[in-house]
Formats: sequence, C-alpha cells, structure tokens
Amino acid sequence: MNILPHKSWHVRTKKNIERVRRDEAKAAEEEEERQRRIALAEQETRTELLRKKAKSQRAIKGLDISDTDVEHVTLEAPAPTHINFFSEIEKEERQNLAKNAEHEAEKKAEKEKWERKIGLLTYLGESAVESQVTPPWYLQNKKLRLDNEAKVTETKKEKRDNDDPLLKMRAYLSKKDKKHKKDKNEKKRDRKKEKCKKLSSSSCVSIDQLRAERLQREKNERSRALALMAKLQGSSIQAVCLSIYLSIYIPNYKSLLPPPQLHLIASGVTLS
Repeated sequence: MNILPHKSWHVRTKKNIERVRRDEAKAAEEEEERQRRIALAEQETRTELLRKKAKSQRAIKGLDISDTDVEHVTLEAPAPTHINFFSEIEKEERQNLAKNAEHEAEKKAEKEKWERKIGLLTYLGESAVESQVTPPWYLQNKKLRLDNEAKVTETKKEKRDNDDPLLKMRAYLSKKDKKHKKDKNEKKRDRKKEKCKKLSSSSCVSIDQLRAERLQREKNERSRALALMAKLQGSSIQAVCLSIYLSIYIPNYKSLLPPPQLHLIASGVTLS
C-alpha cells in the first residue's frame, strides 16, 4: 500500500481519497432519496386505499354520494384470503422489531461517535488525529488552549462558590452588616438634624445668660469645696480662704510669722 505513493492509481493519494469520500456521500444521498420516495409512495397508496374504503362504506350505508364517486366505488367482493388468528401478535412483534431497529441504530451512532472521538474509528485516508472532533492538546494553539483552560477553571470555581453554603452565608451577613451600618448612620444623621433644630429653636437664649449660669455653677462648686475643707480642718470658711490666699501669694508665710499670728490666721482673724 505504501509503494509508489506518487502514482495516480495509488489508493492513498489525496485525490483518490477525496473521490472515494465524494462517491460515498453521493451514494448515501441517493439511498436517502430512494427511501424517501418509497415512503412517499407507500403513504400515497395507503391514503388512496383509505379513500376507496371510506367511499365504499358510504355507498353500502346508503348515503348520498355524487355520480363521480359512484364511478370510482368498487362493490366487488373481496378476494378470499386465509384467516390469521395471530395477526395481533405478529403486528406487535413487527412493532417491537421496528423499535429495536431504531434503538440499535441509535446505539450504533453513539458508538461510532465515541470511537471517532477517541480516534479508534477512522475512514480511508484519515488519521486518528483527523477523525477526532477536537484536536489533541499538543496540536492546539497554546494561547487558545490556556484561555479555554482558564475559562473552564473559572466556570468550575463559580459553580463551586455557588454550591458553597458558607460563602452564601458570609455574603448574606456582609449585606446585613452594610444595611445595619446604613440604618445606624441614617439614625445618627436624623439625631443631628433634630439637635440642630432644637438649638435653632432655642437661639433666643443669649450668650450672657449662659455665661452667668456657668459662673453661678462654678461659684457653687467652690463654696461646696471650701465648706468641705473647713469641716475637715475644724475651722471656718474664712480661715480656709485666708490660708489658701497666703499659700498662693506668700508660700513661706508660716516661717515668717510667729506662732501667735499663725493661730489667729487659723481662727480666721484678719491681720492688720
């Protein structure tokens, strides 16, 4: 088979291979057309027989039919035939055989497709690589192959993520947190607006009045503090105020004054 491949009569030349393929395709088309014509002829024959049978039944029942119909009706007695008691069984067997034939044809087509896919089934002049639906990885474009692999990987990852309940729960919780933060910010913003409204409504209160209230609070706090210190020292409030004043402006007054004067200061007497 591999001797003198350059000869025109060699069976493995591309020209002869293409001619064989064309002949096979043409034969398949002719066979398909022949089967179609046979099926069409059988259908027309059955239709004509059914029409004649319907017309004869109407004539027997005495229905009104036209003259043209009468001319075509044949009232001759049917030819004698033998009685077949197993007609129903034979009909079922024929139907089962037809179904089995269709099933076998489908199985054969699937097997042929699978064998061509793996490169087991090849026709004349075809190699195992040419018969495959998709070329092997080593004959594909590297960039295209990598892109396809990346798409497949991404699709698998998306499917895995969609089937992962933990990721769905995290997405739900994050969405819920965002909504909670949004509601919280809106409430805070509403509170600020209400506060601004209250401040604007109470703008009639003067700054002097607020300052006076603050000074009065500070004075009350100082009075309470002096009273507490006087109680702890067992002296009067005036003595506490005097000692505080001297400690601020004369830090070493205790060493400068004699004890009698210190006693007077402690008792709250003002020195002249």
